[in-house]
Amino acid sequence: MFRRRIAIHLGHIRAYGLAPGQFISHQSAAAAQGIPLFVTEFPRISISDPDRSSQTTAVIRRHRRTVPVEHLSGSASALPGVLMTSPIWTVADILRDKDEMHGFIAADAFVGGVVDM
Repeated sequence: MFRRRIAIHLGHIRAYGLAPGQFISHQSAAAAQGIPLFVTEFPRISISDPDRSSQTTAVIRRHRRTVPVEHLSGSASALPGVLMTSPIWTVADILRDKDEMHGFIAADAFVGGVVDM
């Protein structure tokens, strides 16, 4: 069931279409990169945008965040060609912005090598 929810979420990301300067981040990047999460639902697409303010709508959760270019990845196998945060930055975002359990699970998966780079 969880894999099905991830597949549906990734389909929503493909259909959404990012504005210039935006990239996938947080739980959405983790789902694309195969980083295990402490969630069973994906109510919104997580994106970051260095130029626009943070906002939450029914479709997106936008974070105002600048990410160094070396921590942006051109894609993951689940979302080829979609700009997103690198796996290490994705884990750092989750550690910063989610509760401890989310961060611990993501960090443990990254350190343990369970990531699609």
